[in-house]
Amino acid sequence: MRTLKYYLILYLFFTSFLFSQWLDKQSLKNVVLIETKVDNVYKPFGTGFLFWNYNQPEYAIVVTCAHLLNKKELYITLNADSILLNYVQKSLPKINTVQSEKHLWFIDKNKLRCRIQLSQYSKAIHPSLDIGAFLLDIPRGEQKDDSGRVILKFSDVKTVSRSFIKSRKDISLGDEVYFVGFPFGIGSLSDQIEPLVRSGSVAWMSNTSDEFLLDSFSFGGNSGSPIYLKSILGSKPGKLEWDQSFLIGIIIGHHSISLDNILTQPNPNELKFEKGSVDLNIGLARCLWADDILKVVDMTKNLKLPD
Repeated sequence: MRTLKYYLILYLFFTSFLFSQWLDKQSLKNVVLIETKVDNVYKPFGTGFLFWNYNQPEYAIVVTCAHLLNKKELYITLNADSILLNYVQKSLPKINTVQSEKHLWFIDKNKLRCRIQLSQYSKAIHPSLDIGAFLLDIPRGEQKDDSGRVILKFSDVKTVSRSFIKSRKDISLGDEVYFVGFPFGIGSLSDQIEPLVRSGSVAWMSNTSDEFLLDSFSFGGNSGSPIYLKSILGSKPGKLEWDQSFLIGIIIGHHSISLDNILTQPNPNELKFEKGSVDLNIGLARCLWADDILKVVDMTKNLKLPD
């Protein structure tokens, strides 16, 4: 019996090393880049992610921070599928757009970009929390030949479903997580979107607050980033099974402290210094739970896309 127990421990020990990758790469396909356009140049603005629409399956739901939806227009960018790109390059070299039922998508290298005129959109906004959502008509269908072989696939995205969500009651202090997004625009300027992944742990949660905190640095561009549990073997004492990468929340900002009387150099090309205040990121990301995300998702059932 002791020998069996010894081998079982060895097996679990080595298995944990063999399967130490905690990132579910499918979660990278949930993310969309949110951009603005300034002087005819696209600028990264924030992050959103796609949720499965149970009421109108033909449209996806974009979930992000409500404060990102205060502009008149935004641009949603996602990765095009390589099948589409190969087809366009070989058969239709002069074509640079893809038309879905409701949106016109522009092909930009390996990306698809769509203009969203928010002033014409009905949106779902949480009345007190920084979560918002709207509908998106993604060209994500497939065209197949007579033998069933896919000959044209448009976008390379995945949507989050309710079965891949963990409620706040299932989360504990110290749980290991990661979040995906575009801080400082990193991952937004190449031929395709390549979101940055950061990891951390649940540092604070309270029954009297809607927010929770991560022990991790988030920055501008991470607003709207989805947060996932890491895939870990035996995440809790006595548990000898894998946890999946469930969605648990959304990044809405970070805590900082203001330092006064700091010498700053406004123009790096001039040897001139000024006294001022500097906000210092202290490495605590502000987050909201998936429970509140679901409340906003439920509010989208009556939304309609503009004609």
